[in-house]
Amino acid sequence: MKKNYYGVLLFAVLLAAGSLMSPLSVVAQGAEKEKPAAKAEAKSQRPYPFHGKLGAMDKEKKTLTIIGKEKSRTLYLQPKTKITKDGKPATFDDAVVGEQIAGRVVKSSDGKEMLVSLRIGPKAAAKPKKEKSNKGKKEE
Repeated sequence: MKKNYYGVLLFAVLLAAGSLMSPLSVVAQGAEKEKPAAKAEAKSQRPYPFHGKLGAMDKEKKTLTIIGKEKSRTLYLQPKTKITKDGKPATFDDAVVGEQIAGRVVKSSDGKEMLVSLRIGPKAAAKPKKEKSNKGKKEE
């Protein structure tokens, strides 16, 4: 008779423990679903690079189209976009169709690629490094 009592007692303890744990797993699953959305939102705010040939520009809509190997991409100018040409500040009007462009974009909440920075033309040549002077050193 005691074996049956311990079996029933063990079953009741396991059933109680299982019922206590199930709400915790539901709460944990709900928390996991919210985290990827927050990560995706944070990830979409991180700028990423682009480069290519300028295919078209629309000065009224303030957009640039890059010619791609597989498809073209439309980039949207923002008021705070930093534009340079030959290493110097430039304007949107300085861009010419067919010219190489590069920079960084960020995806907006509606999926548009917004320009953070735009470099028109080839990368500016780096300044030559100054040679170290040998002043104060003995010649051998």
